[in-house]
Amino acid sequence: MWVLWTIVDSSGVLLGIFTQGDFTRRVIDDRTVLDREIAAVMTRNPRMARTADLLADAHRIFEEHRINVLPVVDAEGRLAGVLEVQDVLAFGVAL
Repeated sequence: MWVLWTIVDSSGVLLGIFTQGDFTRRVIDDRTVLDREIAAVMTRNPRMARTADLLADAHRIFEEHRINVLPVVDAEGRLAGVLEVQDVLAFGVAL
């Protein structure tokens, strides 16, 4: 299981993400990261999939960017869910 925190506004629009990897890398480099607001350390404009995308599109993003978890947003940018690479592989998606 991968850890992903999603940060959304009051309308549910995705503003950013913060992963377990982000946390680990930042806290190793700078322990003061623990005293900062999430908005200061989150990844803004993260890679994401759209609800209308094909699973093959998500698979391509996973492969190209070597990531394991991907937020999924609707046409308005509202968070619809989270997709893990294992979810895509379970469906037998291949490029």
